[in-house]
Amino acid sequence: MRDATVAVIYNPVRIDVPRVRAAVEAAAERAGGVDLIWFETTPDEGGQAQAREALSRGATLVLAAGGDGTVRAVAEAL
Repeated sequence: MRDATVAVIYNPVRIDVPRVRAAVEAAAERAGGVDLIWFETTPDEGGQAQAREALSRGATLVLAAGGDGTVRAVAEAL
């Protein structure tokens, strides 16, 4: 993979954070040239603000991890 910035937006209530983080970091390591930036959702910010911040920071790929609400919020912002 070419150099890429990957944003991971996750809901810590809905996922196993250590497991997801380990899987994403391992995939990024295998791909090479990947910078990861992590954004945690909160009850007040369900993913839209995090997605906008990810784009403003140059993310070339955005991953959403959580429930359907997290995925919907991220998709709406993108």
